[in-house]
Amino acid sequence: IQREREEMLTIYESPSSLPVPLFGKLAGKSKDQINRELKAGKLLSISLGNRGQRVPDWQLVPLKHKLAQVLMNQCPHADSWDLYRMLTQPHPDLGDRAAIDAVTPTNVPAIIQVIMGDYQ
Repeated sequence: IQREREEMLTIYESPSSLPVPLFGKLAGKSKDQINRELKAGKLLSISLGNRGQRVPDWQLVPLKHKLAQVLMNQCPHADSWDLYRMLTQPHPDLGDRAAIDAVTPTNVPAIIQVIMGDYQ
């Protein structure tokens, strides 16, 4: 359990996990607008204890954001950390690449099918 928490902390504190105001600035949106999108389930965020939410920077890429949205819609009750791992961990059926690195405009449904196969 401790190793998993340390891993989560490393991910949470990594430069690619952006605080909400910074993500909003980079996305050209207000902090309030980003918070509304988070509440509506349109953006994936990760949180750790009472440290607040962080938004993975790869969601600034429209295709990767779309992949995250489709996955969140398919798994509405999944934990945000589980969704994050499904999207970012290398998968043997994707040539040992992460879903966010393997996604193309034409393979979103296939990618979702592959990564959800392990969690059904």
